[in-house]
Amino acid sequence: MSSSLVISVITETGVINSVTIANPKDDITSDEVKAFAAVMEREKLHTFKGGDIAKVKGAKIVTKNKKKFSIY
Repeated sequence: MSSSLVISVITETGVINSVTIANPKDDITSDEVKAFAAVMEREKLHTFKGGDIAKVKGAKIVTKNKKKFSIY
């Protein structure tokens, strides 16, 4: 099972984008995510096609389960 932290942002031009961080620590807290998102926004850590980050929209952990089928 793998997981990713996905932080959704709105750029200066109103475009919604996301930043994906693979394998965040298992016990990550909401406060840690909020603090990191605030740094991303304040320091303009990432630039998108639509410009710099204007606002953080939200964040979520996405967990994927993979199951391989033997069909041959």
